[in-house]
Amino acid sequence: MSKNAYPFPPDEFDEIDPDLRPKEVHAARRSAWSRIWPFIVVIIVVPLLAFGVIKYLSNFHSPSDSETAAGTASSVSASAGATASASSAAPSPSASVSPSSSKTKSATPSASATPDRYLAVSILNATDTTGLAAKVKTIMQSDAWNSVTVGDYTGTPVPTTSEVTYSKNSQKVTATYLAGILHIDTVKKDTTAQGLTVVLAKDFVISEAVSAH
Repeated sequence: MSKNAYPFPPDEFDEIDPDLRPKEVHAARRSAWSRIWPFIVVIIVVPLLAFGVIKYLSNFHSPSDSETAAGTASSVSASAGATASASSAAPSPSASVSPSSSKTKSATPSASATPDRYLAVSILNATDTTGLAAKVKTIMQSDAWNSVTVGDYTGTPVPTTSEVTYSKNSQKVTATYLAGILHIDTVKKDTTAQGLTVVLAKDFVISEAVSAH
C-alpha cells in the first residue's frame, strides 16, 4: 500500500526514531601483531616439529653408538684372528727344505735301487788305520762288486768326513746305494774323477759297514 492510499492521518507512531534506523556495520581494524603472528608460527614451529620427527625416526631405526662400536670391534677381532690363523698355517721359511747344491745325505739303500756293480770303484784310505781300504774292498766284493781298487788318500787337506763321489749323474743311484751299505752320509758329484770314489775318513766305522752288509 502506498503512502497516498493510507486512510489514516499520520500520528506519533508513524515517525521513525533516528536511533532505531539500520546502521552500517564496520569491522574493527586489526593490529599488525595479529596479522604477523600466524606467519611466525609457521616459520618457527613447523621446522622444529619436522626436525623432532626426523630425529626420533633416526634414533628409532639406527643402532646406538655402543652397538656400532661393538660391531666394529668384533669385525676387527675377527680379521685379526683370521690373519693370525693364516700366518700360523703358512710354513715358515726356516722350516722349508732348501735344496743341497753339492751334498746329499745318503740313507739305507732301498730295494728299488738298482746299483751298477760293474762300475769302477776306487777306495782311498784317509785314516791312520792300515788296511782299512782293503777291508772295505772285501765287503764290497762279497756284495758282488766287480771292479774295486784300493789306495791311500794323498790330497790335502785330509778330509775329516767320509764321502762317496760320482762323476756323472747316471752314477748317482749307484753312489747312493754304496754309501748306504757303508754307512757314509755324504754323497756328492765330482766331475774330475772317474767312476766312483770312496774316501774313508776318521769318522768311518768298519763295524757298521759289516753289520749293514
